[in-house]
Amino acid sequence: MKLWQKIFLITLAFVMIAVSAIAVLLAQSYFSSAIRQQRVGAEAQHEYYAANITNKISYERIKSNELVLPDDKIKSAITDMLSSYSGSKTGIAVYNKNSEIDSIHSDVFKSVPNFIKQVKNSESEYSIITDFNDKTYLIIGSEITLEGQSYYIFTATDITLVYTNHEIALSYIKILSIVFAVVTALMLLAVVYRLLRPLTRVNASIKRIAGGDYEARIDEKGGSEFKELASNVNIMAEAIESNVENLQNIADSRKRFIDNLAHEMKTPLTSIICFADILQIKKNITSEELRDYSGIIVEEAKRLKGLSEKLLELIVADNAELEFRDINISELLKEVENSIKPIIEKRGMKLNITPVNVIIRVDKDLFTSLLYNLIDNAVKASDEGQKIEVKCMLNDDKLTISITDNGVGMIEDDVKKITEPFYMVDKSRSRKAGGAGLGLSLCVEIVKKHNAKLNIDSAVGVGTTVSVIMPVGGGSDE
Repeated sequence: MKLWQKIFLITLAFVMIAVSAIAVLLAQSYFSSAIRQQRVGAEAQHEYYAANITNKISYERIKSNELVLPDDKIKSAITDMLSSYSGSKTGIAVYNKNSEIDSIHSDVFKSVPNFIKQVKNSESEYSIITDFNDKTYLIIGSEITLEGQSYYIFTATDITLVYTNHEIALSYIKILSIVFAVVTALMLLAVVYRLLRPLTRVNASIKRIAGGDYEARIDEKGGSEFKELASNVNIMAEAIESNVENLQNIADSRKRFIDNLAHEMKTPLTSIICFADILQIKKNITSEELRDYSGIIVEEAKRLKGLSEKLLELIVADNAELEFRDINISELLKEVENSIKPIIEKRGMKLNITPVNVIIRVDKDLFTSLLYNLIDNAVKASDEGQKIEVKCMLNDDKLTISITDNGVGMIEDDVKKITEPFYMVDKSRSRKAGGAGLGLSLCVEIVKKHNAKLNIDSAVGVGTTVSVIMPVGGGSDE
């Protein structure tokens, strides 16, 4: 967004806020005054009805020539009194301690039972404003004493018009505020645009430099500020031109290292977190399970430490020294199975491993990462409930480890590109599964370090088989 656009939008926002705030405050002040007036009128009307009921009871007592008017006559007198107000729009209800005696327009009172209880439990006069049937009412309740007993009178006054007028006023305020703000901002916009017009010339030259034309220079003319800006941009372009290639190489190297390191560290971390969660959540855990799970966590933590060190050497140096040692492939596959088991079980999948009893010479941490990555890729390419097959086949002095899935598969062009860094066949599926397009490219590097080969066979809708073919009893001693 350009500077003059920012100034325009910020100015427009400030003007709208200021004008709207003043108008809203005025409207709110008028609204509060109207509510106060309605409340005063409603309280006077409430007192009028309460006084009439009290006078009615006194009149009936004198008329009956009784010292105290009985309850039934009190209720009858209240009913007669309320019936005389049936033409009024005001809701009226009279309660004793236990129940309602009589009422007119009483539906609104049924919507505020808690308010009625509050008035009954106190000797004070209370009022609330509530919505009922698309209307707004001011309800007032108070205690009155009739023949030495406590009764409670409630009145409901319709104040919908006050709220309607307030909403209409706010609507007018919005329209007027926008019109006023736009007019004011446009006037300021014309002035700002004229003052900042020299920036257009500077911006055009900067775009050329940003586009790779580092020989472009800005004419140092105009006001003192623009001359200084042009001079600084020219100096910057010269510095970029002399260093961009070297900086780019360094940045690319570091980025590749960080991406690969982050990708590979995720493997043992997943196992550590999964088994730590099991230890934390599972209530009844046996000593054997505790030993197995904690052992896996320790081994994965050690692998994480060794892996980070070796990845640094593997990625930044072609002559990295690896720690080759003899290990049984069945033992290695068992460790990988334990590490990836939580992911397999979570997706309801099945992992079938067919090992062979043969010794291979590998760097354990890196080769474990290789197997984990290949199985993990198969899991990501498969749907829940499907099966992953890991088979070991011995042919003369060559061992073939095949990982087969029945997932989405790939076309021939994708198979050719799949080992390129950051290449993903289905980006949305890969990202959803946690992939970054780095796993197979790293696998290729690990395979090369072990004098092995990586073959990929795939068919769309059928699945994929990735095979690692390596010497038995010895990889590389590099």
